[in-house]
Amino acid sequence: MILAAFFRFAGVNWDQNQHLHPDERYLTMVTWAMKWPSSLAEYLDPAKSMLNPYNTKNNFFVYGVLPLVINKYFSQYVVLESYDYNNITLVGRLLSALFELGIVFLLYLIGKELFKNRIALSATFFYSIFVLPIQQAHFFTVDAPLVFFTTLSFYGLVIFLKSKGSSFQALVLTGLSLGLGLACKVTAVYLLPFITLAFVYLWWQKAKPLKLLSFFIILLFLICSFFRLADPRVFAGANWFDWRINLTFIDNLKQLQAMSGPESLSPPNIQWIATKPIIYPLKNFVLWGVGLPLAVVLIAGWFFAFWCAGEKILFLRNGFKALRKAFDVKTFVMLLASLWVLFIFVYQGVQFAKTMRYFYLMYPFLAILGAYFVNKLWEDFKKYKLFFWLYGLVVLIYPLSFISIYLKPHSRVQASNWIYANVPPGSSLSCESWDDCLPVSLPYKNSSMYKYKVVTLNMFNNDKDFDKWTTINQQLKTIDCLLMSSNRVWGSTMKAPELYPRTTQYYKDLFEGKLDFQKAAEFTSYPCFPPVGKPWFCFDDSGADENFTVFDHPKVLIYKKK
Repeated sequence: MILAAFFRFAGVNWDQNQHLHPDERYLTMVTWAMKWPSSLAEYLDPAKSMLNPYNTKNNFFVYGVLPLVINKYFSQYVVLESYDYNNITLVGRLLSALFELGIVFLLYLIGKELFKNRIALSATFFYSIFVLPIQQAHFFTVDAPLVFFTTLSFYGLVIFLKSKGSSFQALVLTGLSLGLGLACKVTAVYLLPFITLAFVYLWWQKAKPLKLLSFFIILLFLICSFFRLADPRVFAGANWFDWRINLTFIDNLKQLQAMSGPESLSPPNIQWIATKPIIYPLKNFVLWGVGLPLAVVLIAGWFFAFWCAGEKILFLRNGFKALRKAFDVKTFVMLLASLWVLFIFVYQGVQFAKTMRYFYLMYPFLAILGAYFVNKLWEDFKKYKLFFWLYGLVVLIYPLSFISIYLKPHSRVQASNWIYANVPPGSSLSCESWDDCLPVSLPYKNSSMYKYKVVTLNMFNNDKDFDKWTTINQQLKTIDCLLMSSNRVWGSTMKAPELYPRTTQYYKDLFEGKLDFQKAAEFTSYPCFPPVGKPWFCFDDSGADENFTVFDHPKVLIYKKK
């Protein structure tokens, strides 16, 4: 827990109050616009409640409101500093880190319920050093609460299975947590078929059918009720028994689906045009999500869980009765966790939008599978204890390197300081559309003071549009300094030369020094080891999924006119 807290709370204000994460900016603005209702009746009425984003002029909102409501309460009434825009973001990050610590503790509890203490501790160790969860703990988004509540649902399900379907308290815990998970993000519904599978397993294990059926109906009622209570905006009316879904919410989900598909060539989608299903997310998971040394063990643990289940199925030759006896709760839960990981990875891996955080839901379960596998290795190869300890030290290198990002100034802040010091006042600076403009405002320094003129280059416009390059060529004549605050534009368009042939050629010529601009500065914030002091080595993760680097450690390029 201490190790996990160290990684998750290090450098909470990693962007120096610049709000450089677009999702954070949006959620912060929505949280700020929300107002507390005067009564429970008003809260439950989606047409009146000011905790409903649709009533605060935010007509497109596909997240759950529960994390925002929790943040608003803590940032307004618990944190002693002033309630302001910066405060909301920082409190949101702290809450994400706390939810992440909750996941670590839940993995320990799950491990203790199923296995021995060593496996429980191994699972918490693995999860505490997973880099993607560490990164998500530094963002005010709905993802950390979502994963916490789905993991809590799984914990409740484990207790329910161990009680052979008789624990009503475990049933309530499962329903409560899944309902709250839905109030964070509707993707929590993915867990429902796996919970259903657990009920089928209990029926197969000769649990009372009528009791199971009644418990399943109660569970569905609990899920819907807590979802209804935690996010009334999703529902159409104020009446508690009115379960119709809000049409605006349905339209939002349809819009999101359309925006995330290959038919939509909106700028955020360009990055995935040339990516391969399954291969692309697998590469990002192995190299950047957890790191290669740890990924090998986790993938082996996933295969091992299936192998253990397969061994049990061999009992079929002695009949179903023998199989039922051999297929105990521990084996079933491991199989269930493996199927969950497989489902999340394959389902998200074949989608057009394959950003790394969409796979976040599988990470806690991989920690359990990996711990189970490592424990088996430990028991079989005890004489090689030194190897296990050395392995533990090796896998710590990557997360320790990653937190170096949060212990130094953001690369855009570094670049802004350089601009103020090296670019004369009154200069004309470029800004690429769909990306953050530079320089950012710093204490006692801003663009207005230096009278910089900002020229926006619409690089994502279609290359077939003749006016695009006519306009850009005219703009380039007036620009003194080309600023690229991340690889969001050039990193995406150069991967799709069939759509952006002239844009691709422009960036190639720029980087090769063939244009009227020469590189003046470059700012990176790669994960480096050790995290403080002069680094011995760094991990160049510029080839990772754009959303893994562009928010907290983008590469900034600055070119001056020759």
